[in-house]
Amino acid sequence: TCLYAVYDPANGSCTMARAGHPPPVVVLPDNTVSFPDLPTGPPLGLGGLPFESLEIELPEGSLLGLYTDGLIEGADKDLG
Repeated sequence: TCLYAVYDPANGSCTMARAGHPPPVVVLPDNTVSFPDLPTGPPLGLGGLPFESLEIELPEGSLLGLYTDGLIEGADKDLG
């Protein structure tokens, strides 16, 4: 799986596309947490299928969290 993100620090925008990867988590400066509604693209290697991208705004002080699908799909899901 793959998630591709391009961040523009000049205007705070981040454009992303994913190929079967879990969506990123966004933590805003006020600690609000969200998962952008980023379309799930086809897995890498299938060829000929389009990827849809999404552009979001990341205010200064935001955090964009990327993680492996093994974190949420593992046999032991107790993360606490």
